[in-house]
Amino acid sequence: MRIFCLQVFYALVLCCLSQIVRAQCEVDAGQDIEICAGEAVQLGGSPTVVSGDNPVINWNNGLGNDANPMVTPLATTTYTVNLSADAGCNTNDQVTVMVNQPPIADFTFNPNGSCAGENVVFVNQSIGSNLEYSWDFGNPLSPNNSSTNANSSHQFVTYGNGTSNFTVTLTVNDNNGCTDTHTETVMVTQSPDPLITDSDIFSPFVSCGPPGTIFEIEINNGSITQATNTNYTIDWGDDSGVYNSADFSTLSHIYANSGFFDITVTVDGENGCSTQAVYEVFFGNNPSVALGGGNTIGLCAPTESLSFPILNTDNNPPGTIYTVSYNDGSPDEIFTHPPPVAVEHVFNGSSCGTTSLGGFANSFHVRIIAENPCGQSSSTFEPVQTSSPPIPSMDVLPGNEWCSNTPSFQFVNTSTDAFFNNNGTCSSLMVANWSIEPATGWSITAGALNSADGFSASFDPGTYTVTMEAGNPCGSDV
Repeated sequence: MRIFCLQVFYALVLCCLSQIVRAQCEVDAGQDIEICAGEAVQLGGSPTVVSGDNPVINWNNGLGNDANPMVTPLATTTYTVNLSADAGCNTNDQVTVMVNQPPIADFTFNPNGSCAGENVVFVNQSIGSNLEYSWDFGNPLSPNNSSTNANSSHQFVTYGNGTSNFTVTLTVNDNNGCTDTHTETVMVTQSPDPLITDSDIFSPFVSCGPPGTIFEIEINNGSITQATNTNYTIDWGDDSGVYNSADFSTLSHIYANSGFFDITVTVDGENGCSTQAVYEVFFGNNPSVALGGGNTIGLCAPTESLSFPILNTDNNPPGTIYTVSYNDGSPDEIFTHPPPVAVEHVFNGSSCGTTSLGGFANSFHVRIIAENPCGQSSSTFEPVQTSSPPIPSMDVLPGNEWCSNTPSFQFVNTSTDAFFNNNGTCSSLMVANWSIEPATGWSITAGALNSADGFSASFDPGTYTVTMEAGNPCGSDV
């Protein structure tokens, strides 16, 4: 018993010694990373000390013993973390922070101090490769206050008789994700405000009435710079002459014709700047339209070119827009007044499975909408019903090769797209005729050679050609 106990004890001692020999420690400096110059990054892993008893760590580069120090290197730098632990364990790990130098944003502009509304050109002078650009002109009153072009231009909007300063900012980004921003102050001489308003507040710059109506518009001077405006020029857009005056409060004008017209207002200011604005006006009536057609039942696709006359448009005013649409997947067709006498269209597929606008099953439709600022009207021609012939295909079971004294094969009609439209009721009925060459060496075991579904046959050894012709009233193919 003693010997046994001694042997057990000795084994335990060896075990403990073995554990001491295998004692280890591990440290993680973190993953290598790319940053842009000026950015801060945290070193170390999660955790930095992976294993080790009573660990002590120390970073080089004067970072000390913080497990996860923050650094902001100006150039690519490799950092080393050292770890010491009990049982004489010493190890280290390294991490490299790659520093990408950011682009340098810069630009010039010309002119400075020009009148609002005149073009100011901005020329990119940035340094860097594969740059993306974002301009902010600091002019929220402008409808185009930003740009993504390398070089750009801008017409500043500011009303008055003095000057305005705008802070223009260019931001550039490179493919490393680094960015830089540059700003310049642009001085702009203010221009007079060319605002006019329509006395009809309920339907400004649009007047509707039946054909033959004499249209009159009354405009008001809405300029916020009237005190410093020196001259107004108003072109009514109908070749009736130009109004010119140092001032006005309210003006009226009669239009002899209907349609769209551009009222062009030019205002001069005391400081020598001028502004021009264009106001679109419309005079007319709610349009009318109708769509005709012929025999569109029982057609085969693709159809011949079908004609759909466009009717009842003679009294529509200029500026009326006509949109023709089809529910067969074709794109819309758009015309301005006057429209063509008719639209021509080819329906390339079966209407089976499609419902027209008016609820006709398995039908296409043609629709036209006439529209102008006074309203819209529409007309639909339906139904258009089309069928399509089958696309022939077959399967051979168990395959097209067989080794046997009396092999038997099954031939299955797998033709697709056979749609026959009988006055809105669709079916996939078809006829099929089969032939086998040569004419001997085989016998039918099931079905027949005129079966739409297929047949089975046994064959003597040899090579045979089996042909199927599939069709419906719209055509056949092999």
